[in-house]
Amino acid sequence: MPILTRAAAALVCVTPLALPILGQQKPAPQRAVRATRYPYSTIAFNGNVPPHFQGNDLKAIAAVLASRFAKRGEYETTRQYNLRIQRASNSDIADGLAKDSRLAFVFPTDDDLRTDWEAKSAIDVVYDADKEAFNVSIRATPTVLGSELNSPEELSMIWSKDSESSDKHLATNGFGAVARVTESTSTHHALSFAAGPILLRRSASGTDFPISLVARVDATRAQNVKPQLRVLVICTIAASSPTSEADAFHSASLEVPIESQDTYEYLHVVPTEFWIFNNATGEVLAKTTLFQVARKLAESSASVETLDR
Repeated sequence: MPILTRAAAALVCVTPLALPILGQQKPAPQRAVRATRYPYSTIAFNGNVPPHFQGNDLKAIAAVLASRFAKRGEYETTRQYNLRIQRASNSDIADGLAKDSRLAFVFPTDDDLRTDWEAKSAIDVVYDADKEAFNVSIRATPTVLGSELNSPEELSMIWSKDSESSDKHLATNGFGAVARVTESTSTHHALSFAAGPILLRRSASGTDFPISLVARVDATRAQNVKPQLRVLVICTIAASSPTSEADAFHSASLEVPIESQDTYEYLHVVPTEFWIFNNATGEVLAKTTLFQVARKLAESSASVETLDR
């Protein structure tokens, strides 16, 4: 599929020069073929995590599926639309990626990944020296439906954020207070998934909460390993309505003088596992299933309820 590939190589040929003296012509040196490497995997996840593994390309896969499952066009008949959706449902995502493929998306744990207008980190990593373990939290947020409305039944994990523009202007309120307001337009790319009963109870208030993971690493290695930590979210594409898009507008205030127009592009998935690995070496440090995450939440909730009685 063209959306998931780039030009593999470029070859520049130099015409041999004719020397102005008698004798043999010296051939011009040939430049080596330079390959432009596509950083993401174009095949289904097979369980192997090599060094510097990037996983699958969430943005490219979402773009392919969004195009195939687009809403019925103005000049598209009902029959044409139904046939298109049927073909889309039966087609592979791309060469090497079947529709039911197991996919793997890599979430970096550094500060380069920002999730919203408050610029909060999507993933938080804290080392517990006493327990010799990294506590890794993925920030899960209610999936945006549009106009500030969130879906309590679905949660999302922001994979990347593209800031398209930024500007500043002075603004004042009715009391004469003046603030310099930053305007921004951003596109968020995220995984969205249906929340089970345990997660629903935690997301009912519409607030964010962490999906907590643990990776045990001895103290002698922890400091060097921390910058290389990555989280791998392993999942399959949701069978119906694999993508969605929503817009949200955040008004500026004196406390937070940021005015933003945010577009959320979601790839709907069924997550099964979360892996923590060392990006430099490919070493897998921990594996956690979504069931284990939910069970841990249930146990912590039960403990809180017991203390409140």
